Amino acid sequence: MRSLFILFLLGLLFSCTEKAEDTRSDKFLIQTLTSEPWKLELFKENGLDRVGPFEDVNFVFLSIGRVEVYRGTQLLGEGTWKTKTANQRVEFELSFGDNPNFMELNGEYYQTFLTNSRLMFREINVKTDKQISFKRL
Repeated sequence: MRSLFILFLLGLLFSCTEKAEDTRSDKFLIQTLTSEPWKLELFKENGLDRVGPFEDVNFVFLSIGRVEVYRGTQLLGEGTWKTKTANQRVEFELSFGDNPNFMELNGEYYQTFLTNSRLMFREINVKTDKQISFKRL
């Protein structure tokens, strides 16, 4: 009888525990992205390294869906960003509109890697192979 009671308590305990959140949720990307400034450490398009013009700039992702790009304290450009979860993956959209300095970063990407210090994305577009990676400053 005692072992039956213990089994009942264990069953009750496990049924009341909270389910772990899906780590592929865009919630984690949003929290990480907006926590600190970022440096673009990788930008490849069709295998070509395109990070050169962005080596000394910082990207600040604001929680209101705006991104600001700085060199030191000088604001170089602004854009928008948003995330969503679709097709069981986290998607990230980055847009600088027609700003010639940053428009080549425009795109819809999916998240391939996420830690507190590094974010990696690959473009969803099948016509190009674009990869970007941000490193926390």
